[in-house]
Amino acid sequence: MDYLLIEWVDEDPKTFSVVSIDQLADGGLRSSGRKLIGKTESIIWTRGKEFLGRILNIGGCDELTVEADERAAQVSDDERLQKVEPTRKRSNISVDVPLKKQKSRRNESSDRSRRIGDILSHIDSSTIEGILADDSNQHNLEGEQEESNETTETNEYKGKYRSLRTKYRELKRKYKELLNKTNETADVELYEGTGLKMNVAELASIKMMSSQSSSVLARNLFRRLFSAEELTGHSLYGKKCNANATLPLPEIDPARRDAVIGYIIKEDGFDTPPPAGISIAERKSLSKVRKRFKRDITKSLSDFLREESRKFQNAT
Repeated sequence: MDYLLIEWVDEDPKTFSVVSIDQLADGGLRSSGRKLIGKTESIIWTRGKEFLGRILNIGGCDELTVEADERAAQVSDDERLQKVEPTRKRSNISVDVPLKKQKSRRNESSDRSRRIGDILSHIDSSTIEGILADDSNQHNLEGEQEESNETTETNEYKGKYRSLRTKYRELKRKYKELLNKTNETADVELYEGTGLKMNVAELASIKMMSSQSSSVLARNLFRRLFSAEELTGHSLYGKKCNANATLPLPEIDPARRDAVIGYIIKEDGFDTPPPAGISIAERKSLSKVRKRFKRDITKSLSDFLREESRKFQNAT
């Protein structure tokens, strides 16, 4: 059986294959023999697909395979040479251009030196010395001016440093004084005139835990200042009410009670006199707000004592 050496058409780079002569799409050409060399015919490839191929030779499978490999190697070498040749041309150009530039630069520098020499030859030596002296004096003046500016800036910085240092010492002294006044071991009067004192740190802790409302703060202060027996066996004012209609409970210690209520009112800013310049209507409105606030605090404390008493009764 004869085989065909095929160069596939429209493929770049060129590719070669060895196929059986029976793969010619036109069956009438299979008996044409060597007349097919140089012609382009349709070749049946895999799955019945047809591709155009130029027939380069006819013969045995082995010899055509060797020839196909040689042709493929030749194509590969040609492509490699085509890639190398432009690179060589570019390298030659890149070497020539800098040499020309270097020559032109040398010529320019020599011309410039020649022109400078011609100009200096027409100037007196005394004039040149005067120019150099003026330039030197100018540099000296500039140097003195810079030194003077540096000295002025240094003095300004020193003055600022001394001022800041004095302020720092004063602030440090005030800080120590405040620290001594607000020492954690110190006690503070809860409300002026009552004589009831509490630890500063403890009071701050209670305020922090009672940030929800003033009523919560008042109840927590009662828990701190009164014992459990006092809370369960007393009422706020010892008066008869609907809850204690038959037998009212005795009044809780009024000094501590009034100190807590006064402190709460002071913390909310209701213990100061009304500001000057407001109208009578505004004064009345402010007075109503203060009374309502105090009434809410006392009601909350009364309910608190009643709740504590009820808990104690249920427990027993």
